[in-house]
Amino acid sequence: MKFSRSSVSALALSFLSYAGSHLATPEAAQAAPSRSREKPAMIEIGGGAANLGDSTSIEALIRVRAEVGSDTSFLAGDRFILLRLNADGTVGLDGVRFIDIDFETLGYEWKGHNEFTMAGLSVINGSLDRNLPINNAMTVSLNFLGIKGGFGGHLTPEIEGYLRGAVNLLGIAYSERLADGQANTGYSNSLQLEAGLQILKKFRIAIGHEVKTVNNDPYTYQTGGYSCDTYYNDTGSFGSSYTSCSPDTNTEYLERRTLNDTSLTLVAELTRNLQLFGEVHYNIYSVISDTGEFTSTRDSALQLFLGVAGRF
Repeated sequence: MKFSRSSVSALALSFLSYAGSHLATPEAAQAAPSRSREKPAMIEIGGGAANLGDSTSIEALIRVRAEVGSDTSFLAGDRFILLRLNADGTVGLDGVRFIDIDFETLGYEWKGHNEFTMAGLSVINGSLDRNLPINNAMTVSLNFLGIKGGFGGHLTPEIEGYLRGAVNLLGIAYSERLADGQANTGYSNSLQLEAGLQILKKFRIAIGHEVKTVNNDPYTYQTGGYSCDTYYNDTGSFGSSYTSCSPDTNTEYLERRTLNDTSLTLVAELTRNLQLFGEVHYNIYSVISDTGEFTSTRDSALQLFLGVAGRF
């Protein structure tokens, strides 16, 4: 059977027309998704009011969220994170009494079929915390391994549920207590967990918990001095003596400092790039020290945040 050039062209055009109409259907689009390119950078700026729990005074709240990254071609839905920053702070008549900054750099993330299913890894994570109502003058940490993950799905056609978490390991930290000025430097780690519901893609309610620790294990070190003892032996015709010396040592004992933050978050999407948020945080700063005499301190406060944030 012979085909003319015109019949072959007509057959090809018919096939392309059929394929185009088939791929245009929702079912076909779902079966063969195309990858959308995300913005290389995102920034969110917000403001509002805060009460830090130690008085009835209201302080101004400032919020900044930023992300710089790019899509990669390893897997569908993956992304390289150059920098991600979450920062909150308050300003009042007594100055800056609250700071909560978390950042991560050099991260890789993969996202699944929805916005909650994901896995990620980062190599440098850090945080800076200042919360004077709970006696935390300053806690700074730097971790060199971060692992995160999450999953979620539809509970009903209108409601989605999710669970996500993250751990930061291999870190060092410095923490200073406000009341007595005592500070501690040690190794650090942190854990974050959050469970929530998203309703109609417009409202979100979540319960979360975050714990950050700074640990200083007991260790013994030489002070640079020496202690000597002289021993005498009176036996024999003349007797003898000898001196034994050993280096002086000092022992640093265990101290553990912990920041705990249990939170309830409510978010309403007013528009595509504007949201209203309200948060309740129960923050605890505890110090456990064992220097031969066990001591423990614990300061806590219930803190409220309310504001509006816009994405650019």
